[in-house]
Amino acid sequence: MLQIIKYHFVAQRLIKPINLSYHKFMRISACLLGILCFLALPSTALASSTKLLQQIGTVSAAPDLQDSVSEIGYGRADGPASTAELYFPAQLMADGDQLLFTEYNSVLRPRSYILGGALRAISRSGKVSTLALSKKMALTSDRMTGLDAAGGIIYTTLGESIISLPKPDKNSAAERVLGFPSSGVIREIFLADTLGSDELPYDTLAGDPIKHGDTNGIGQAARFSYPYALSLYGDSLLVADRDNNALRRVDLTSGQSYDLLNDIPAPVALAEMNGTLYIGSQQGIYRLDLVSCSVSKWSGCQGDLVPVKRGVTALAVKGSSLVAISPSGIYAYNSTSGSLVRMAGPSSATRNAGGAAFWQGRLYISDFSSRVIRAFKVKLPEPVKLLINYKLIQDGVMLSPALSGPLPYKPSFSWRISAPGCTISERGQARLVSCSTPRISQVSLSFSGPGVPGRTIKRQIAFR
Repeated sequence: MLQIIKYHFVAQRLIKPINLSYHKFMRISACLLGILCFLALPSTALASSTKLLQQIGTVSAAPDLQDSVSEIGYGRADGPASTAELYFPAQLMADGDQLLFTEYNSVLRPRSYILGGALRAISRSGKVSTLALSKKMALTSDRMTGLDAAGGIIYTTLGESIISLPKPDKNSAAERVLGFPSSGVIREIFLADTLGSDELPYDTLAGDPIKHGDTNGIGQAARFSYPYALSLYGDSLLVADRDNNALRRVDLTSGQSYDLLNDIPAPVALAEMNGTLYIGSQQGIYRLDLVSCSVSKWSGCQGDLVPVKRGVTALAVKGSSLVAISPSGIYAYNSTSGSLVRMAGPSSATRNAGGAAFWQGRLYISDFSSRVIRAFKVKLPEPVKLLINYKLIQDGVMLSPALSGPLPYKPSFSWRISAPGCTISERGQARLVSCSTPRISQVSLSFSGPGVPGRTIKRQIAFR
């Protein structure tokens, strides 16, 4: 109240030199104040609009880590999402009622800032818990990124090596520290006394946690250089060897490692769907037919590329669709039609994605640099379908192509028409087939476009 009275007398003193009535001055002040408030509103609206642009569709009403996990969290704190802290979250994997994820490094609190890789989990209620923790206390030798699981066994990376460990009990109150290899040498021992926790033994499948290189061999004789992503296929473990620009294979029976594909620039994401492996790299998505490769005993395997602007850093599978996270946006690739559609543009969610996975009906994306995991509700686009329309006219049969679904490109068509004794003439993208006598023949039509492989359909058409 005293401030208002003070403003009243100050205003009267100010308006006298400019010959302005007090009430008129107050009206002008109110107008100016309203204008200032109006000018302040767009920034708030813009912030809200920008946030919406970072989402694909609408975030569901379930507990959402996007708004709960602190983006400035600098450590490893378990508990509800509102208080949990993450540090460099990497690969994600749905595992029943929990979402598993690895952390490149995890700052141990409250004991100094000692770095260690971690395997952690998110429950349906949004609670974050640590399942396993490495404590080699070296920035590269203990990082954990890759993640896959089968039969109660977790496969992950530890520094420059690939390891396996029994799936930790999520209900255990004790922090599980990676203790020592169940097969290996003494120098692999991790001390557990700093946290007073149970040790969790593991197996070193391939590579050395400290020594990097590009050498195949049995078990620890092999050398990798920043193995980032893993994918199980039969009795093989496929490894995205990032700094060696290669896809490699570890035979789980013999422990022998092999080269599978080379000259893939910085592969960091793997996803298997219906016998095809998809590899996210700096150029886009490489596809590898695993069925053909395994039948030919993994020899002569070749992949083809679906280009994506600025490359792909994370992949997630849902049905017949593959969602690719790129610094240029979020894309949906349909394996049936071969169509590639951009669903969202670039945002903070896509700039530094470390991993992605579908879980509980939502798409989760880990932000490697912001130390947060975001959740989105996603509606995938309909696949592109190819049709052949035909119409009987006086001169014969007019065939015309038709595509349904979202098309981010201008397709090209090629015809293969088998109609002996008939004449075929071009009508733009359509074809006119004229026959002297009625007959039934086969028509094939293929189409292609940028980043999409050719697709072909065949139909029996009755020509007259």
